[in-house]
Amino acid sequence: MKDLPNVGDDGLFIEPEVGTWSEDKYRLVSLYASVFTKSMRGKFASLVYIDMFAGPGRVQIKNTTRIYESSPMNALAVEPQFDRLIFCEQSDNRMAALKARCAKQYAGRDVRFVPGDVNANTAEILRQLPKHYACRAPRPSRKGSARESRAANHETVRPESSARVVRRNGAVRNSTRYSCRSATAGFSRAAPIT
Repeated sequence: MKDLPNVGDDGLFIEPEVGTWSEDKYRLVSLYASVFTKSMRGKFASLVYIDMFAGPGRVQIKNTTRIYESSPMNALAVEPQFDRLIFCEQSDNRMAALKARCAKQYAGRDVRFVPGDVNANTAEILRQLPKHYACRAPRPSRKGSARESRAANHETVRPESSARVVRRNGAVRNSTRYSCRSATAGFSRAAPIT
């Protein structure tokens, strides 16, 4: 893996003092995102990146002067590009710094911001997905739910959350029967430990 460039201080808020493990994390996120976009391009109508805890876009490694771009900025730099990026952040100063960095470095990109508690804003995150991200369910084979009936009549539906179901014979299956026409890469990080 290549070394991360030390980008220095741009005068905006920087996440202070993250652990040295973060260097590996940002390299791996960049590598994975690049592999994802290369392998999924052309297989889906759009590629969407969602970062539930985006942060300010830059971090400083603890006890050093090294400053690196973090996951959101690395995702914007990936080639081939994501079609849309959705960044969620609860902190106002982190969100303001991220918006400023995105506007300065990636003004023409389709970047959406969802401020506030990600747990309370799930519906807003779903609204930020591209309109064609709708899913269709297969025609129900027996009397199904109203959701399945709407899907069978070619009405637009969104996927419900997936759940794993264990049958009595021990077989495991995915209970969600909806298939999507877009691919999403999502990453999250734990809150910084101070």
